[in-house]
Amino acid sequence: MTRCPNCNKPAKGRICGYCGASLVEGYFHPATKATDQYPTVNPGSLAAAVVGIFGGLVLLVAAAFQAISVYPPGSSPIYFPDLSWWIQLLATVFCGALFFVQQIVLHGLRFSMLFDGIWLYLSVFGLGFALFASYQIGLETFFGSFLTSVFFLTGCTLCMISCMISIISYRKPE
Repeated sequence: MTRCPNCNKPAKGRICGYCGASLVEGYFHPATKATDQYPTVNPGSLAAAVVGIFGGLVLLVAAAFQAISVYPPGSSPIYFPDLSWWIQLLATVFCGALFFVQQIVLHGLRFSMLFDGIWLYLSVFGLGFALFASYQIGLETFFGSFLTSVFFLTGCTLCMISCMISIISYRKPE
């Protein structure tokens, strides 16, 4: 027979019949709250979210200038774009909008570094591809639009900086 650690009287079962103390360690302790495992916003992740929001918006502006360069408002198209134009436009719109929405929805919270790593790869790839193509081909990379190239390069750079800030400031919840 075991003895109660509280009153030192003989006890059996899970609780002492004399004083009501628990004989099973941690049996009556409350479970850990799920909010303890939820990430918190720190200044670095908040800064990454703000820079990321601007990066996504600038990418959307780059896509708008690319579309306006071929389809000016109130007139017929300047030329009929080929498949590469459409792929570049859709990739810019998709990535810019998705990155923007992700930053708005998460508002600085980071659950892991997976998405930031993927976005860092995509933004560095976009930046490198645009710089290399601009060096090799010139403005024809962005279909003759200087503003499109400036906004695209700026948007990729802001998204890259946002991802780097959030990876550096990421703290795993304890």
